[in-house]
Amino acid sequence: MKLPVIDFESITQGQLEIYFRHFRELGGKDEGIGLVEWAGAMVRAAVKSGWLELDVDNTNPKDIQAIQREIQKYVASVLEFDPKN
Repeated sequence: MKLPVIDFESITQGQLEIYFRHFRELGGKDEGIGLVEWAGAMVRAAVKSGWLELDVDNTNPKDIQAIQREIQKYVASVLEFDPKN
């Protein structure tokens, strides 16, 4: 499967906040869940937020992990210190 592409450059502050609300609703606040469920919650939140279209339940778990890693890289980049700002 060719992984869907998320246009991270077009995500606004409001959209990122909505994503995190969806992520918490989908289990992202439960520190006791495993990596597979965590990745599923991250990708489902992206779908629910309109970042991509994907049938998460019927997608290969390795693909979900790859998408989750991209989302996590994006979130980490948002939190990095930018000396220009």
